[in-house]
Amino acid sequence: MSHPRRLSLFVSALLAVCPAPLFAAGVDSPEYQQKLEEAKKVVADWNSLPPDQIHADPSAADWPGAVPADAVRLKQQRFDLNTDFPRWRGKTDRVTTGFYAPAGEVVTVEIPESFAKLGVQVRIGCHSDNANKKSVAKRFPFSISKAWPLNAAGTKVASPFGGTVYLEVPKEVTGKIIPVRFSGVVQQPWFVLGKTSPTEWRDKIRNHPGPFAEMSCGPLTLSVPSADVRKLEDPTALMSFYKKGMACVQELSGPPVPVVERIVYDVSISAGSMHSGYPIMAGSKRKEATDLAALENGLWGFFHEMGHNQQWGGWSPPGQGETTCNLFPLYVMSQVQGKKPRHPWKFDRSVLAKPLERGAIGSNLNGNHALSIAFWIQLINGIGWEPVKKTINEYHAKDAPEAPKGAEPIWDRLMLALSKNSRKDLTPFFKAWGAEFSPAGEEAVKKLRLPSYLPDDAPGQPRATQDTGSI
Repeated sequence: MSHPRRLSLFVSALLAVCPAPLFAAGVDSPEYQQKLEEAKKVVADWNSLPPDQIHADPSAADWPGAVPADAVRLKQQRFDLNTDFPRWRGKTDRVTTGFYAPAGEVVTVEIPESFAKLGVQVRIGCHSDNANKKSVAKRFPFSISKAWPLNAAGTKVASPFGGTVYLEVPKEVTGKIIPVRFSGVVQQPWFVLGKTSPTEWRDKIRNHPGPFAEMSCGPLTLSVPSADVRKLEDPTALMSFYKKGMACVQELSGPPVPVVERIVYDVSISAGSMHSGYPIMAGSKRKEATDLAALENGLWGFFHEMGHNQQWGGWSPPGQGETTCNLFPLYVMSQVQGKKPRHPWKFDRSVLAKPLERGAIGSNLNGNHALSIAFWIQLINGIGWEPVKKTINEYHAKDAPEAPKGAEPIWDRLMLALSKNSRKDLTPFFKAWGAEFSPAGEEAVKKLRLPSYLPDDAPGQPRATQDTGSI
């Protein structure tokens, strides 16, 4: 078994060369792979050693951050866990406690024995991404988040990295208030819209010693470095903006599943600059997360990832995985900011001089999402948001039929639903844009006997290449 101090040696060497690449040969080099194998052994030690043998790793001071040595470690601090709360897709979910576990220090969690077999867990750390495929290492390359079952009246846990303390509740556990007591933790900045008073935040809470903060508006919680919010005088306006945006995501997605999201900021994530999932991981947009003015001009990335979390193959045609998610930031901008849907990127309208070939915005898209989002923007500006919203809501309803398989069935059903809900025959419009519907799909729409819809700036039409404001 490798010694836990090897963790310190590994990460110290890792950080010494950052932000430069670890090895010129890249992540597939033997040298890099050797370092990763050493890190795996350290993780194995963390998983096998008792809590009192877990030591703070030097890297924790840089990420996720150090707890001051003189910060008060709380004893027998009570937290009442209400097991009735909206959950992400109805699954086991985490609850913020407002506590932070210092790196390398033992935390004791106590619950009444009568609740010890319910499957409740305690988790330390919000940074669950593995960044071992990155050639630039800014923190330990594997997850620095871990959960332990609370299957006894008292449970001792520890993390080499420290982190926010959460309680995780199985979806089956409802209708209970569980008194939980923590010892060995410190308080962290934690703002809850509608509960935390601006005065209490300004005078006390924002200065709590935990190096990571939690900011919640109800359906959305942000996990960000405390340094980013300590100068924030009053988070009410910021979190109110998020709440309005989340209401829009819920409206467009529809019932029955409540939209509940978490966004975690990290210096190294597993893919891209931001990715969807639970939680949404953000490796960029740090300023936008906690600065309202910056957020209002840079909300696209956050709500783009939320859009991914709402996508369903039934209404998102093949090839449009990076397209239909953008309906959500467009809707937020429309409803919260009053902005007409417009193309977010540079778009050359000359490609619309002729009707598009079949599959141009689907199977033959070839990554040209600027073209496929133009289809949706022109459609929305023509028929309005309501038919689109109603269609997505119908797809997400409890009694919605199973998602069709293949491009033609998906386009057929989507064109029929949007035609019904807009009270317009959209087959000419879909054909102009190269949608891959079948003759049977076209016939199904024709049977509705609706007025034909084809604006004069659609592909192949007289004003297609002009900036009419529809795209």
